[in-house]
Amino acid sequence: MSHNPPLCYCGNQKPFQHCCQPIHIAKSRAETAEALMRSRFSAFCTQNLSYLVATHQPPLGQKTPTEDEYHSENQWVGLKILNTDLGLKSDNSGHVEFVAFYTLATNDAIEPLHQLRERSFFEQHNHQWFYVSGEAGSRVKISRNETCPCQSGKKTKKCHPHWLC
Repeated sequence: MSHNPPLCYCGNQKPFQHCCQPIHIAKSRAETAEALMRSRFSAFCTQNLSYLVATHQPPLGQKTPTEDEYHSENQWVGLKILNTDLGLKSDNSGHVEFVAFYTLATNDAIEPLHQLRERSFFEQHNHQWFYVSGEAGSRVKISRNETCPCQSGKKTKKCHPHWLC
């Protein structure tokens, strides 16, 4: 019986140990704004707060949030990239629009699904991508036949029907 390592939190169909974890531990770099965004989502999932602080470079005059400010009891369950604009290896900046799905840390077995939709701005300095800022967007609708945001691979209607909008 073979044991498959868990898939990465970011939604790529690769094991965490071959996807975002090497970026978290500085064995590799995020080569695009989207790769940094995905690695930051994985950092939220694993509570790698020091990585979140290290990869955030706010606009001039604003302070970087502390690890305490990044701490959250949310259970991050899925990520959906909606759009990217620039942010390639050869670019100096780019935007990634995404929806991050989460539940609140409660004992409620049918906790509703919440979402954070954002258009994030990233900059690259010395071959290193940084999150700069984000603009909140409106909720997205989850359809019955869409793959469930929890990344189970099942359709939402079969996996978490109470999450349907």
